[in-house]
Amino acid sequence: RRLPASPQGVPAGRRTLPANGKRRLFEEALSALLNLGYTRSTAERTLTQVPIPEGGKVENVIREALRTLSEGGR
Repeated sequence: RRLPASPQGVPAGRRTLPANGKRRLFEEALSALLNLGYTRSTAERTLTQVPIPEGGKVENVIREALRTLSEGGR
């Protein structure tokens, strides 16, 4: 059974980003990965595997996402 998609296109229940700061970091990192040519589904799936600390820097989130992608975490 498929879960309904959230407004961001990720199935409901797959991820939760309770804090606005984490959501902002997620969205900025997502935009960066999309601009680098990754598909939305690959970028979103990868970002759900990366720790997004409250008050963290988007550069660190992008770096970790790229590391995950290079290790085959697609």
